[in-house]
Amino acid sequence: MRTFPIQWMQGVLALFLICTASAWAALAISNPHPIWGTPQGLDRVLAGVPSRIVIPIKNRSVHALQIQSVQTTCGCVQIVSAPDRIPALASRDIVLEARVDPANPLLRQWLSVTLADGRELRFLIQGQALPIVSGWPEQAWARRLPSSDSLAGELLAIRIQEPYREHVKSIAVLDPDDQEIAAAYDRIRGEVLVAADHRRPSMLVLSIRRADTPDWVAPIRIRNEGEGDG
Repeated sequence: MRTFPIQWMQGVLALFLICTASAWAALAISNPHPIWGTPQGLDRVLAGVPSRIVIPIKNRSVHALQIQSVQTTCGCVQIVSAPDRIPALASRDIVLEARVDPANPLLRQWLSVTLADGRELRFLIQGQALPIVSGWPEQAWARRLPSSDSLAGELLAIRIQEPYREHVKSIAVLDPDDQEIAAAYDRIRGEVLVAADHRRPSMLVLSIRRADTPDWVAPIRIRNEGEGDG
């Protein structure tokens, strides 16, 4: 039986490892991992309002990428459209629609893309919905209107933030006995005017138009003078 010197076998093994590494390097160069682009819309998510998010995915390979599946970890983020193929050295958008509960401003879900070659990419969709009112979601800050602004005694004013003003469906204010208190919504100024007894706690109940989420219910707190606008 013929034997080979140890040095010769070590040389063969080294050559094999070098060739294998070179092959993997060549594969990595010709088929690099896709990368995510800068997401659009995460800074404009509204609570209770379907909000569009666009996440680009870039193919850095000289070969086209075939996409097998695109999924999210929660029904609160739905896929509107996604490519099934990305040409070489091109970028395509994955379009999502987020629905954030008005009682919970945080958005944190995963987007998962599986390629036809078995590779998987994951993107963390993370953000926070814009506030509905000052103090949201724990409370609704209100301010006392000057007597000159009131038609019937002192009123409280709660300011709805601008992005939400056209989306308000209904507003109610309840006293501690769950009886409705007189309130009106000035859509132009974006203010809820409440003729309430300031010495008794009251609750704001706000419903967003087209939302399939529960109403937002929060206690009304009066902001002291000098603390800013409510």
